[in-house]
Amino acid sequence: MVGSAAFQVAQSAHGSHLHTFRTNKIQVCRVQSTWAPNRARSRKWGLCVMNGRVVTASSAAPSSSTSSLSLIEKLVPADAVREIEEPAAREMLASLKQVTLTLPRTAQQVETTFIDQGAELVQPLPPVLLIPGFDSSILEYRRLVPLLVEAGFRVLAVDLVGLGFTSREPGLDFGPLGRREHLEAFVKQYVKQPVIACGASLGGAAAIDFAVNCAEWVRAMVLIDAQGFIEGAPKLFWPLDQLGIAVLKTKPLRNMANQMSYTDKTRFATEDALRIGRLHCFARNWELASVEFLRSGGYRVSSLIGQVKQPVLILWGEDDQILELKYVDQFKQALTQAESLRVHILPECGHVPHLEKPQLTARYFSQFFD
Repeated sequence: MVGSAAFQVAQSAHGSHLHTFRTNKIQVCRVQSTWAPNRARSRKWGLCVMNGRVVTASSAAPSSSTSSLSLIEKLVPADAVREIEEPAAREMLASLKQVTLTLPRTAQQVETTFIDQGAELVQPLPPVLLIPGFDSSILEYRRLVPLLVEAGFRVLAVDLVGLGFTSREPGLDFGPLGRREHLEAFVKQYVKQPVIACGASLGGAAAIDFAVNCAEWVRAMVLIDAQGFIEGAPKLFWPLDQLGIAVLKTKPLRNMANQMSYTDKTRFATEDALRIGRLHCFARNWELASVEFLRSGGYRVSSLIGQVKQPVLILWGEDDQILELKYVDQFKQALTQAESLRVHILPECGHVPHLEKPQLTARYFSQFFD
């Protein structure tokens, strides 16, 4: 999300099929209308719950309790948490959970931060799994999650290794392969069933990588202003790597990224949005993990897009200044194997529809699975 904008600013500054869907027709829509959540869902998705081992999880207290922020205040300075004003952000922080996941390739353990809402709902759809973008956290979905739950979805959002508030222990793989392994571990060991993978910005690249390489765990995919055709990451050279990453944490750069991310800058590019967007930067080993991700070379998924076979929904802000509308056409041309494809262009919206137009984003999301 905003982290992707910061990434671009810093870069320039430094040199199983779903039988519900049967058509392959591409639908492109630009119409905005009012929407009310619909809990009645009659379609059948034939879910298959797979075996997996749930590891110990500790959840935060209910959001009405002052002590409910105890988890996040263990992960970042309490003063930084108390500065957050937006109710949706504070409610999500109060609902944070942690689960210890074991990575199969290395047997390393990762204290993984996530949210899980709507699990009590009885409905036939797979759960939605939201994946944040570059140098971001699950807080970027703070306005979308309650709307999707209201619409009848079980919704999870996870901070992949190196992102958000998940642990960043030295020796972990913070590159794309490590993140795919971590995502697979989360779905297998905690969710224990296939998901609707949704990624925004660079989270879209992670979703594509997961949908192709772990296809049995992805029933459909939603891409929100997704990065798919910009390969890799800028190279940082020691001793400038730590300095370059440190710039991403500064208020001036974050403010510039804020301004780039929204169309309605007065309403959304606020000081509080800046505080929310950089909160995870105060987590332990943030610099280490960020440098290691860039050193890994970043995501290269353009060759994978044509291999996606699941139904795909693309949502894109018409006024995106970070990833322009031209990438929508590239996705439409490349997604030749997708079981179905629907595209919605959101008017008067920038790079983060889930923050700037959450109601419309939730409406299109819900319609796609009706």
